[in-house]
Amino acid sequence: MLSQLRNKLGNDTRILVGNIPDLSQVNTYTSLGIPKLLLTLQIKRWNDAIKQIVKKNQCDLVDLYSHWKELSEHPEYISFYGFYLSTHGYERLVQIFYQQYLK
Repeated sequence: MLSQLRNKLGNDTRILVGNIPDLSQVNTYTSLGIPKLLLTLQIKRWNDAIKQIVKKNQCDLVDLYSHWKELSEHPEYISFYGFYLSTHGYERLVQIFYQQYLK
């Protein structure tokens, strides 16, 4: 899908792609019984694949895993349901993407 987008937009258009943040900091996953180590290893695999695809398609990686370590310190970033982002979480996500865009 990313390659199709790249082909459609051409190389002059910047495409930002975010990887997966460190969800082991989100209590929802641990409350479901998912071991933190297992979740961390799986996210690393997914992020490695995302990084390769982003590079292959000449896009910019927004490294949410590295930049969003504050998830555990800001429970307000996660919605009432415990899985989706809240309004505050989306505001922070926009800030992170915008910082990458300015580089």
